[in-house]
Amino acid sequence: MLPRIQILLALVTLLLHQILSLSSVSIKTLKQPSTAKKQQQQQQQQDVPSAINSIAFRAALKKPGSLRYLSDWRQYSQSVLEQIQHELAQNLPHPINQTATDQLTWDLGNAADDGIMPSFSNAGARAGYALGLLQSRARMLADLLQGDTVEPPFDDNNNLLFLNTTCTNRHCNLLSIGGGPGYDFLGAALVASFHNERAAFAAKAPAGYGTRNQKCTNTNLTIRATVYDYEPGWTDLVETMTRVAHSIFPTSSANNYQCHFGGRCDITLPLSTNINQCILKDTPTTDVFVCQYCVAENAAQLRRDNFVFFRNLLDLAPEGAVLVFTETTHRLWPELVAAMSGGFEVSFPFLKRGRNGVCLLVRKKQEAKILSDQHLATCKRFALHQEMNERRQQNGFVRQQKKKK
Repeated sequence: MLPRIQILLALVTLLLHQILSLSSVSIKTLKQPSTAKKQQQQQQQQDVPSAINSIAFRAALKKPGSLRYLSDWRQYSQSVLEQIQHELAQNLPHPINQTATDQLTWDLGNAADDGIMPSFSNAGARAGYALGLLQSRARMLADLLQGDTVEPPFDDNNNLLFLNTTCTNRHCNLLSIGGGPGYDFLGAALVASFHNERAAFAAKAPAGYGTRNQKCTNTNLTIRATVYDYEPGWTDLVETMTRVAHSIFPTSSANNYQCHFGGRCDITLPLSTNINQCILKDTPTTDVFVCQYCVAENAAQLRRDNFVFFRNLLDLAPEGAVLVFTETTHRLWPELVAAMSGGFEVSFPFLKRGRNGVCLLVRKKQEAKILSDQHLATCKRFALHQEMNERRQQNGFVRQQKKKK
C-alpha cells in the first residue's frame, strides 16, 4: 500500500511542477506584448513629425473641399492636438489639483445659469482646466477657421482666415479675449500649419496631381496671437502651451506661429478703461478676435452696459475683421447682435464635428445689409429659448452636482 501512495505523491509533485513551469512561461509570454507595446508607443511618439507630415502629404493630393480632403484635415488636427495634449501633461507649470478642478467645473456650470464669473485663481484648477479642455476648445476654433461647418459662414463661401481654394501669402493678427491657456492660438496655428505643410508637399508633387495646378506652392501663413484674460495667472500656461506647440508642429513652419500673454482685460468694462488699454491699442490692427466661453459667465454685468466692450471692439476694428464667439448656450446671441452698431454681417455656424452648439460670427462690413429674414427668425427663436430658461430659473431650477462613483 505504501509504495502506491509514494508513487501517487510523486506523480502529483511532478504534475504541480509542470503546472508551475507552464504558468511561469505564460506570465513571461504575457509580459512580452506589454513591453513591445510600450516600445511601439515610444517609437510612435518619436515618429510624430513624420506621421503628421504624411497626412499633410495626402491632403496635398486631394481636391480642397472634397470628403477625402476633409478626412485628412480631421486626422491632421486630431493627431496634432493629441500630441500637444500629451506633451503639455508632462510640462504643466503647476500640478493638477483635481478637487479644485472639479469645483471650478461646477462653478462654471452655475455661471452659465446665473451669469456670474467664477474665480480662476487656483493654479492647480487652471492646470486641470487647461489640460482637460485642450482638444475640444482648440478644435472648435480650428474647424470654424477651416470652414468645417454645415454651411459656409458667410455668403462669399470662404472660411475666416484661409481660403480653401486659393493659397496666397497671408498673415493673421489674432486677439484672444479671455483666452486663458492659449486654446485660440492653438486652433489658428493648427489651420495655418495644415495649409503650410500641404502647400509644401504640393510644390513637390508631380504635374497634374492634386493642388499642383492650384498655385498653392508659395504659401507662408503666419499667426501672431496675443492672449488677454482677467486672470493674470494664465501667463505661465500660455508660455508653456506655445513652447509645447512649437515642439509638435512640423519644424519647417513652427516659427510661423507666435503667441504671448498681453496682460489683463475686463470684458464688462469699456475699452477706454485702464485695464483694457492694451486691447484698445491692438484693436485697429487685429484681423480676428476670439472670445470662447466668456459671455455666459459674465452675462449679468455685460447686460448692465449693453455689451459695451464688444460694441467698442467692433467700432474700432478694421474693415473685414471677424469676431468669433463660442459658448455653452446660444441663448445670448440675440442680445449681443442687437447691441452691435454700424455695418456688420452675422453668421450662426454649426460645426460638423463634436458636440458643439451654435457659434456666432460677426464680420465688420460697412455696406452690409440688415439682418436677413433667416437671421431674424434665428434670433427670435434663440430669444425664446432665453425666455424659457429665465422662466425655469424663476421656478426654482437648481443645478445638481454629479454623484461621485
